[in-house]
Amino acid sequence: MVTNQQSRKAFFDNIPLLHTWDGGNSWNTGGFKSVQLNYFLDLAESIPDCEVIETGSGNSTISFLLANPKKLVSISPQSELWLRIKNYCEKNEISMKNLESIMGKSEWELPKLAVEKNEFDIGLIDGCHGWPTTFIDLFYIYHMLRIDGYLIIDDIQLHSIKEIANFLISESTKFELVANFGKTLVFKKLTHDLELGEWNHQKYIIDKTNEARDSGNEFVLHKVASKDSRNLKKGWRLMGNLLILVIRACNWTLLRIRNSSVS
Repeated sequence: MVTNQQSRKAFFDNIPLLHTWDGGNSWNTGGFKSVQLNYFLDLAESIPDCEVIETGSGNSTISFLLANPKKLVSISPQSELWLRIKNYCEKNEISMKNLESIMGKSEWELPKLAVEKNEFDIGLIDGCHGWPTTFIDLFYIYHMLRIDGYLIIDDIQLHSIKEIANFLISESTKFELVANFGKTLVFKKLTHDLELGEWNHQKYIIDKTNEARDSGNEFVLHKVASKDSRNLKKGWRLMGNLLILVIRACNWTLLRIRNSSVS
């Protein structure tokens, strides 16, 4: 019989290849390295009767299972991925009894869980990274996350996730950034609130709205340079024009001097 410690060692010594996008011609273990996966395991173990939800499945699923949580809800529409996870866990005798695997898209599955009044201690957003799905994931997972629970977001190199990160960091009364792994951030929820509120109660939206207004045209779609930036550019253009005039004047003076010397 394989012990939990043996299963852990086998997992972290050789993180399995679970993700492929071309029928197995190329493989990827997933987006997480051992440092993040170890953190997930330790975090889940530190919470008594821990209940976890994640959008997107893979090695994070196995890592959470190794912590023996009270409940793990994992949502992914990829049937082949689920089969690989199941085969790996069975081969390495990792219990899946507390796993609720949902083969579907998070934007449709999360509302059902929220209506059923599920609550969680850890929420991982790592499913579809496009808009509006990432924000739907945030809305419902925040709703179901307990106070002092942990919200994990991955792949902030993508603009969709970076905007979520900027928003969460600005909401300092609701979230505390507790771990930064570069592409992966971990926040602690500081409030009992179930919703994130209207725009005029969200600092990031207020700041961005005022920034666009102060730029002189809040209705443009592209990024507008600040007034200081525009003034600086005008100054550089003026300086460049003056420099051209000085060079032309010097050339004219040199030409006059040469003509005088010849005559």
